[in-house]
Amino acid sequence: MLQLGASTVILLFLCLQPLIVFITAAGAQTPEGHQRLPPQHSHRATFQLRALHPLPMHPRQPSGIFSAFAGGMCSDPRDVLTRTNAYRLQHRVPPLMWDVGLAQTAQAWADRLAARGCAQDHDLSVEVGENIFVEQRYPPPDATCAGAVDAWYSERPAFDFSNKDRLYTDNRESGAFHFTQLIWLSSSRLGCGMARATIEVDFGRFKSMGGCKVVVCRYLAPGNTVNDKVFKGNVFDAVPPVAPASAVQQSPSPISSPRRFLR
Repeated sequence: MLQLGASTVILLFLCLQPLIVFITAAGAQTPEGHQRLPPQHSHRATFQLRALHPLPMHPRQPSGIFSAFAGGMCSDPRDVLTRTNAYRLQHRVPPLMWDVGLAQTAQAWADRLAARGCAQDHDLSVEVGENIFVEQRYPPPDATCAGAVDAWYSERPAFDFSNKDRLYTDNRESGAFHFTQLIWLSSSRLGCGMARATIEVDFGRFKSMGGCKVVVCRYLAPGNTVNDKVFKGNVFDAVPPVAPASAVQQSPSPISSPRRFLR
């Protein structure tokens, strides 16, 4: 009869949890009627990122206290609207209202982008203003969206208000067109969506599972029409004015990719 000797198995778990965050953003879109800028290439992480599958999301809020903010998967839609309107107030423009239909279309587009590893492409089939924010990190990101609003507004110091008759011309290379869509006077409605995906992060010697998040916010009427006169009538400096970029200690901000509609 075969007799098995006792054996000892020692399991050693090595926990490596560096926080790795890569934030990028695609610019804001505007309606046809004037030419738009082509998109710029956004930087991606230097290590390999492979999208595996979308993360499970919070259920949509069809009723109750969140019913007025339905349509998307952001866990904080009220905060998104409140923060947006707080920034708009500083620039003397009326507040936006949440639009469930816009949120639904923004969510559909965010789902498509997340399925492609949180891509940053704009939806060219719709005539809306559109801001896109992408975050890649390990451990995976949460489902909040208000941080995207702060990231877009952080472009403000790069925008030159000194010549009110050349607001577009003097800022065409500023990369601040998420900011201008955010405070665009003629916009009155907002809806946002959010989607996430699991990604594999390749550190070279080892791999670990991380995540990415894409936030899509859409606006009606769309802003960022490429025209100095239209910009002058829709984009106003803060009260009191914010210090120019040269006088501000700036922190790293999302990479902007304004396209022809300045999305």
